[in-house]
Amino acid sequence: MRLARLRAWLHSEGIDQGDWGAVADIGSGGGILATRMATHARHVVALDRSVKSLDALHAMQATHVTCVAGDATALPLDDASIDITILSDVIEHVEAWPRVLAEAARVVRPGGYVHVSTIDRSKRATLLAVHLAEGLGYVPRGTHDPALFVRPDELVSCGREHGLSLLHLVGERPRIFATLWRRRLVLSTAKRVSTSYCALFKKAFSRETTQEQPRS
Repeated sequence: MRLARLRAWLHSEGIDQGDWGAVADIGSGGGILATRMATHARHVVALDRSVKSLDALHAMQATHVTCVAGDATALPLDDASIDITILSDVIEHVEAWPRVLAEAARVVRPGGYVHVSTIDRSKRATLLAVHLAEGLGYVPRGTHDPALFVRPDELVSCGREHGLSLLHLVGERPRIFATLWRRRLVLSTAKRVSTSYCALFKKAFSRETTQEQPRS
């Protein structure tokens, strides 16, 4: 769902499928998303601190995917060297998440994009992400710390400080019956952003930016 939505958002920006350029999947884990994006990009950098996860991805011999071990708060990538950076379910696990977003903005070229998916710091999100998902065993217990969840206004404000203008912001909600049936968390688009949400930012060509109205 998220990849299809990102494709649609980029298409609205005039970027067709298969023409994504260089993509950095920050916090890639085992590379499920990185390998899927490789069909749209010229090159994908899968970056993670876990060498074990990267070894598993490397063993898959995915085309156009390079595995890089590194810290999201200090990316081993050059300034303005990436067309699109992806932070998928990453920043809600990092206390220094503003630094992670700053690094994602640094390595993106002017006119490039930063895509973020994360969890809102709300009672509803805590109930669903922690008590439901972890309680039912869909994710390991202790995966989430509600104190690290990020409110949308905090994310947008931090992005603006680093030259990122918000283009799109959309909420997500768990599909309860589908989740129970498939025994894994299944999400769908929602009007509310009080659970989890996705955002697409565009990096300005100068530090002087104007805030755009987000589109769903």
